[in-house]
Amino acid sequence: MRNIRLTASRLFALALFSCGGRATQPKDASVGSLETGSDSEDSGGAAGDVSGADSGVGNQVIAWTRTAHWNYWTSVASSSDGAKLVAAAGDLLNIDYVYTSVDSGATWTQTGTAQAWTSVASSADGTKLVAASEGGGIYTSVDSGATWTQTGTREGWTSVASSADGTKLVAASEGGGIYTSVDSGATWTQTGTAQAWTSVASSADGTKLVAGFTLPTRTSSGYLPAGGYLCTSADSGAAWTQTGPDVGWMSVASSADGSKLVAAGAGAFTDPDGISGYSDDYLYMSTDSGVTWNQTAIQDGWRAVASSADGTKLVAAVYFGYIYTGSRPAP
Repeated sequence: MRNIRLTASRLFALALFSCGGRATQPKDASVGSLETGSDSEDSGGAAGDVSGADSGVGNQVIAWTRTAHWNYWTSVASSSDGAKLVAAAGDLLNIDYVYTSVDSGATWTQTGTAQAWTSVASSADGTKLVAASEGGGIYTSVDSGATWTQTGTREGWTSVASSADGTKLVAASEGGGIYTSVDSGATWTQTGTAQAWTSVASSADGTKLVAGFTLPTRTSSGYLPAGGYLCTSADSGAAWTQTGPDVGWMSVASSADGSKLVAAGAGAFTDPDGISGYSDDYLYMSTDSGVTWNQTAIQDGWRAVASSADGTKLVAAVYFGYIYTGSRPAP
């Protein structure tokens, strides 16, 4: 099991849960159904290597290939065709860089300055990028990461997402709200309530959004991650609806039309010294905009996911591990 300790900044005493905006919740207590399948690890790989194919559920069969070097990977993003990738690494104790690939992850190039990068996002053609750092600002690039310009205020940014043309952006902050921009990050408008937001994703036109958060609970040893939910919006963040199983969500990604979603979950642990943190969990997928979810991939320290426009090419990163590229049959 790979355990990730929680920093104090990631644990908050939050108000009663609400997705934010004109939040709505299904009356059924089991919000969003979860179908579980059996997954198999490639017996020929090294420990913790998920290379190979997992059994999945229905059309959720994924063939995974390990790529990139070992690192503290925190985020990945993809162009619409899955050829151009961008990944972020680092934390407050292990600052690192942003990395780009133009060959679907076969090779990677380091770019940007050394920071505690938390999230990256890409336009459809892979030329317009946006990146966020923990306790730092939001940075944009219009030349596939060759140069960067800082935008947004310094905040505990956890996730960013982009529309296909790179003009509509959405960003989440830990313990804060969700912010949207319609001018490539020049100005921002807050939406959503204050939560421990961990990830956001956007459809190609920027109207369909999905966001995930963890729901801390107070214990004698402090605040522990006690699951969480996903929230979806069909109106660029004006109103939100709770969905998905009760899981501590680390990352979400969306196809261009917002119908195919992939998300990385996280469990919780407390060691004998009373230190709390995230433990290994699974990847989850939906083909109906988050109404139902299927569990796939082996249990690992998944931290980030990304999707091509059609939802068939996937990228997943393991914190304290590797980046994997995967593909599933088109429906």
